[in-house]
Amino acid sequence: AKYIAVLSVIMASIALAAVASSEHPAAKITSPINGTSVPTNSQTFGNISGELQSGFHMWLVVNPSDSRELWWPLGGGEIVPQSTEWSQSAVIGRECGSGGEQDAGKENVIAIILVDENDHQYLNNWVKKSNIVQNWDGIALPPSTIIVDKVTVIRENDC
Repeated sequence: AKYIAVLSVIMASIALAAVASSEHPAAKITSPINGTSVPTNSQTFGNISGELQSGFHMWLVVNPSDSRELWWPLGGGEIVPQSTEWSQSAVIGRECGSGGEQDAGKENVIAIILVDENDHQYLNNWVKKSNIVQNWDGIALPPSTIIVDKVTVIRENDC
């Protein structure tokens, strides 16, 4: 009976996860491709099928392999799809002359995330503040974050 109860809980959890994920559109990163090398300044492309739920926003973020749980929002704001496609500028690692030479050859995870309105404002405030003080410290992903897709890329030695 204990085994059946545990199995029922597991099956219910899987069913809830499937329902939760079906509430959000399918968004994919189409370029760069997982495992490829990218320059410091690049463009990330993708597609989306379905509509974002009201109150949700889509962002592109990067996590360098040596930064643990710190992420950097990319592109200066949320992703705004054009029909079923989107693109966003991406700075992978530090700029050349600001430590970028040390980032060459390192893995970075680029991810599409969905966040609610409060966390969207948090990310927007990070962008504004970072641009004003010219300091882009990494941040933890906000509480409402749903990672929709991700790829791992290698930073090119382009310095």
